[in-house]
Amino acid sequence: MQENQTEQQEETQQSAAPAAPVQETPRILVALDASRNSLTALKAAAELASLMHADLQAVFVEDVNLLRLAGLPFVHEIGLYSAIRRPFDGPTAEREFRMLANQMRRAVAQTAVSARVNWSFQIARGNVEQELLTASSAAELLTLGRVGRTPGKRFGSTAQRVIRQALCPVFLLGDEGLTYPLAVIHTGSPASERTLGLAAILMQGRDEAVRLFVMTDPDHNGEERVHRAQRLMQGLEKQNLQGKIILIDSREELPQILHATGHGTLVLPVELASLLDTVSCSAILVR
Repeated sequence: MQENQTEQQEETQQSAAPAAPVQETPRILVALDASRNSLTALKAAAELASLMHADLQAVFVEDVNLLRLAGLPFVHEIGLYSAIRRPFDGPTAEREFRMLANQMRRAVAQTAVSARVNWSFQIARGNVEQELLTASSAAELLTLGRVGRTPGKRFGSTAQRVIRQALCPVFLLGDEGLTYPLAVIHTGSPASERTLGLAAILMQGRDEAVRLFVMTDPDHNGEERVHRAQRLMQGLEKQNLQGKIILIDSREELPQILHATGHGTLVLPVELASLLDTVSCSAILVR
């Protein structure tokens, strides 16, 4: 068994299309595993694929570290409901991976049909982080669960590392998936400029206003702050978006203001990723 290599197991389902050459369809990638919010991530990814006129691509990673652990003679597992202690070895791990993959494949097919999007399902074996980064290199957006195993953390270590290295936006799922109204955070960086375009896609067919939190420089005078707010409002109008702009002088104010105002999914530049340790909602990080 070789590590960090993708197995040649992939299933696709596509609707009939003209034979004429067309530009490659963008893909929304979703990472699936045995966690409780995996199906929530799948549903949200399918919704995004529909909004973005993209294909749904699901990847199930067989964690090579877990397989390595299963090879140790002293490792056992305890049944979740039976509480029975039993050996956990290589064949057991392989069998459970196959069972989970089959369940995930069926779930992807059903969800994609409901969302009316084309889909593919891939099984990869290796380091989870590296496999997700490889699979996401050609994706429009990567969707994954944000809950990890580390006590006190709002999102897991794998998610943190993927966020830092992924070339595409990363959608970290909270318990409720993609929710509204959107809250967009603008710092003035190139990444935060791109949040507005993504917000416009996510708001298709919706009437509510986007809440745009604008990080301002307290050293700027009132005229400069007003000018920036007007420019951003004009940008929203060009995207056919209604917006409510909230000016914020300090990054430290953000968590409190977000809690006080109420919001759905956050759309923010990746440089504010540390903010996600203070809030539990779904968030899309844009690079």
